[in-house]
Order: sequence, then C-alpha cells, then structure tokens
Amino acid sequence: MDKSTKLVRLQQWSEEIAACNQSGMKKGEWCRENGINLKTFYYHQRMVRQAAFNALSVPDEGSAEVRFVEVTPLRDSKPHIPPDKECAASAVIQLGSVRILLNEDISEALLQRLLKVTQDVT
Repeated sequence: MDKSTKLVRLQQWSEEIAACNQSGMKKGEWCRENGINLKTFYYHQRMVRQAAFNALSVPDEGSAEVRFVEVTPLRDSKPHIPPDKECAASAVIQLGSVRILLNEDISEALLQRLLKVTQDVT
C-alpha cells in the first residue's frame, strides 16, 4: 500500500473512531448501527493509535546520536547579569575562567551533576 493511500485510510478511520466516541453509544452498538464489524473497528482503532504513537515517539537514549561541540570562552569579557537576576552565592566553583555560583536552594541532584561535570573537566 502506498503512503498516500495509507494516510487517507488513517484519516477515514480516525474520523470513524471520533464519530463513535462522540455518539455516546457503546462501541458495539455504534458499529451495528453503522454496519461496521466490531473487530474491524478495533483493528482501525489500533492502526490509528499506532500511527499516532509512531509520529510522537522519541527515540530512546541508546539510539540517539551524541554530538559534542567545543565551547571556547571569550577573552576579556564578563557575562552581563541584569541586576534583578543577581543572586547571593552560598558557594562558588571556579575552574579557570569559569565560575559557577550556587545558592542554598540548589537541589542535591543538580549539585551532584555539576560536581560530576567539573570532575570530568579537570
């Protein structure tokens, strides 16, 4: 079956399922009134759901491509932090020209991740 035929059928089946759901009737009752075999209806429903899942699914982490980008700091420049965004740091992690300001509200999980990253860098 070619791609366009499959898309047309999925659209028709999707409309069929929506009509059934909006009718307020039980599926078996709606199918009898509309001359559709109940097993065929459930097959169409399964195909529509599978197509929706395939369209929305995200590849698992194991199959995702990993890419690295080198980041180089700008010389003689300091980041601009607006006055309303400044925070009082309870601790500072500094690696060369990189400073990480930490406040008391940092979660333990985030702190552990930051420490792991800094260990990998040093």
